[in-house]
Amino acid sequence: MKEILEFNHKKECGLWLILIGIVLIAAVICGGEFFVNPFVFLIGYYACFFGVNVNKKVREKLS
Repeated sequence: MKEILEFNHKKECGLWLILIGIVLIAAVICGGEFFVNPFVFLIGYYACFFGVNVNKKVREKLS
């Protein structure tokens, strides 16, 4: 049996990449002794991932 694969739409991927870019800029600004603050980046990365890819309202609106 073949498994049906599900992929994100272009709008979802674009929104996620824009949000990750904003998080990366914020992590660089808050970098301190690191070039990129890993805590800010990880929290923002997971928040953006779940906010865009898991949130059904956003997925339905952008599909």
